Amino acid sequence: MQLDQLNLVLRQRSAWEAFDAGILLYRRYAKAVYLAWACTVLPLAILLGFLFQDNLLLGSFIFWWLKPLFDRIPLLVYSQGIFGAPLTLGQTLRALPRACKTGLLGSLTLARFSLRRSFVLPI
Repeated sequence: MQLDQLNLVLRQRSAWEAFDAGILLYRRYAKAVYLAWACTVLPLAILLGFLFQDNLLLGSFIFWWLKPLFDRIPLLVYSQGIFGAPLTLGQTLRALPRACKTGLLGSLTLARFSLRRSFVLPI
């Protein structure tokens, strides 16, 4: 991580400026995020659909429960892209297990039911 290659000006922003910065990040890295997300989440969704074809409600619940795991994919791509080292698909898939080690248990248990969860997500 090299701070001299930062692609974003660090300063305090108003809510609308932060929203605009998020949209610009999305535009810049949308292809990388969607590709990594599709290579990880879609196979899992298909597997859950196949395993729980008799009880799609349970399969949908498990997919919803694992959503904090899926939120780490865009965070990984955006965080590396902001610091001037955009990841390829292979690099993203290799870095994903390391990104899932920290805080995942809390995200899937107690923090899953927090009412402020959507307001304190990193992105």
